[in-house]
Amino acid sequence: MRTTLLLALGVLFVTAGAGKSRAQTVVTGTVVDSSSGDPVPRATVRAADTYAGAAASNEGRFTLSAPGGVQRLRIRAVGYATATRRIPPRQDSVRMTVQLRPQNVPLGHVTVTADRRATDQNPSRYTIRPASVKQVPALGEPDVLRAAASLPGISQPNDIDARLNVRGGSSDQNQYLLDGIEIYNPTHLFGLYGAYNPYVTGNTTVHAASFPAQHGGRLSSVIDVSTRTPSDSSYTRANLSLTSLSGAHAQEWGNTGVVLGVRRTYLDPVLAAVGSPEGESMGYSFLDTNAKVRHILSENVTVTGLGFLQRDHLSVTGEEGPFEGGGSSENRQETVTTWGNALGALRLRADQGALRHELTGSFVRSVTDVGTPSITLNNVLRDWTAHYDGSFTGDRTRVRLGGQWKRRSFDYGWSADSRETLVSVLYGGLGVEESSFGLPSTWETRQARSLLSGYSSVEQRLLGDRLTLRGGLRVDGVWQDEAVVQPRVRATVQATSALRVHASAERYAQFVATGYEGQEFNVAEPLLPLDRPTSAWTYTTGLTTDLGDAYRVRAVVYARTMDRFPRLREAAPSASEGLPFRYGTATAYGLDLLAEKSRGWITGQVSYSLGYVRTELGGERFPPSWSIPHSLRAMLGLQLGQWKIQTSSLVRSGLPYTPAIGRISGIEQPTGGLQDRYLLGEKNSERVPTYARVDLALRRTYTADWFNWTLYVQALNLLNRRNILRINPGEFYEFGIDETRGGEQQGAQRSLPIVPTVGIEFAF
Repeated sequence: MRTTLLLALGVLFVTAGAGKSRAQTVVTGTVVDSSSGDPVPRATVRAADTYAGAAASNEGRFTLSAPGGVQRLRIRAVGYATATRRIPPRQDSVRMTVQLRPQNVPLGHVTVTADRRATDQNPSRYTIRPASVKQVPALGEPDVLRAAASLPGISQPNDIDARLNVRGGSSDQNQYLLDGIEIYNPTHLFGLYGAYNPYVTGNTTVHAASFPAQHGGRLSSVIDVSTRTPSDSSYTRANLSLTSLSGAHAQEWGNTGVVLGVRRTYLDPVLAAVGSPEGESMGYSFLDTNAKVRHILSENVTVTGLGFLQRDHLSVTGEEGPFEGGGSSENRQETVTTWGNALGALRLRADQGALRHELTGSFVRSVTDVGTPSITLNNVLRDWTAHYDGSFTGDRTRVRLGGQWKRRSFDYGWSADSRETLVSVLYGGLGVEESSFGLPSTWETRQARSLLSGYSSVEQRLLGDRLTLRGGLRVDGVWQDEAVVQPRVRATVQATSALRVHASAERYAQFVATGYEGQEFNVAEPLLPLDRPTSAWTYTTGLTTDLGDAYRVRAVVYARTMDRFPRLREAAPSASEGLPFRYGTATAYGLDLLAEKSRGWITGQVSYSLGYVRTELGGERFPPSWSIPHSLRAMLGLQLGQWKIQTSSLVRSGLPYTPAIGRISGIEQPTGGLQDRYLLGEKNSERVPTYARVDLALRRTYTADWFNWTLYVQALNLLNRRNILRINPGEFYEFGIDETRGGEQQGAQRSLPIVPTVGIEFAF
């Protein structure tokens, strides 16, 4: 008996020792979408018939130690078919790229890609996938900013202007990021559409409230656009639209990956060829390029270099410039306008188990130059930033802390033949009620401001993951010997398996402003430093509920109070000084509702936004020019055979304007003649008619021997509604409604008519 027992123990010991000596295979790789090439975040990778597994990162990357003898991996992700991959036998390490096939074709709705089982989903945060950007009807070609405008609580003034107003805030209260780095005025064609190449960008995250502590410097929103992640499966795209040619390529060789993208319009030779017989000509072009190089130094250390260039150039030769008051008709003149961004950055990231460290250094240069015989502008903003971000992730706790040093240099100046010319160039079309802007005809300033920031946040899951608490603190200082403390608190309760309730209270600060909202098709207003920061308290309460696997409903109630709301003073500053601001207060509150269906051959979303915003300035209380009380949007996507059909419709309140209630004649200086002047009523007390639009997009993909190509046809304003952008009070008072012209309102500046476009996308 003893001999048998000893023999059995010996066999178990030898077997256990042999089991321990069996070699393991380290599998590293990337999980990507088979149709788009985009990384699939948080996919699960498991060794078949074992408990060994791993979760992919937000960039789709994973590392798994598979026990010896395992021959297959199973890869799963929500919304994708399960894939299996074979592990080659007797190898210490294996690299692979796993392509997951979507179970259903994602159409044009804006989808949130977070795991539906997570307990801490913020209803004020939206993630826009690249596939959604391509499906949303746009002007000319896919546009990230136009896709963001389809979200509840976010609006654009009209069909032309790509600037965004988020939950009652002005457009300069949005922070635009590219891979986490701030850029300025990221638009082409005088704000017609965004400067993000849709074939280079990855997911876009929009924070309409509840900003993470690492984000600061704006009051309304953070729009973080990421660049595509290189993988060892080649990604090549080309696009030809009515406005531009674009291309993108992503590839990984060994430990080095590269993403390159370029987009340029070809309109300049066309415009030059159709110049008028009198010799007038116009040449316009834009260019944007992206470059991302990532090198894996070791298993846990990665270094990434980033580059971005955006450039718009307009040259006009003729008797008159493109701006009102641009020059005399007696002499030919040339107008040259250039604006854009240049970015360079280097990022070092180290992952040590549950710890992550990230150090980023960047430089951004934003330029707006205008040169005409009657006005010159030379505005340059330089931004140097060093940023450290670190985090620890445990089973139920996540801690994040970091710091940032930012130095902005403002080099601004202009010279105009009159103050009226300057006002018409920067703020033209806003109406005669704005003619009292106290802008000097000649002005120059050079200022530099440094800002040192620190932040920390702790996120804790309690009560069996039914309660998630996140507390954060951000401190920005020293700014004029004043530090701005910004506490941020958010709680999420998992009330049922499908219902989550959220509440937050947070403070944000801002240190720059434009001074006013400009007009579409005009140069960007200079972004100026404030003498003291402005801040806002934001409160949100919301819920998210999942109705099955394909349906989701979200509702958010918000309130925001803004102190020291800045606007340009009426008194003109002296030369070499900063433009003085006058300060008021602003209050905004509202309700955002969103219902979406994200799976199946028919998808879509319906949203409604109720918003109330009032500013108090100089003793007057009035809605700002971007106030939109009601907004109803509907998007519907259909998969009919080989065609993907997307429709988008919008009905919202008209924009406010100030009416003219009387007219007087005064002596004009220095001619001594009479000039009509108008008496204005209560500021922004009237509204233009309701704004309505219906858009359509059709896409079909054809397969060739070695590439696929997609034909897309789009039409904006399909009903050909002549939407009113704004009303000039003087002209409207003078002419009113002219029945002889079909009831057309005089003094009403109108939006675009129906705009059909066509394009071709190539995938290699």
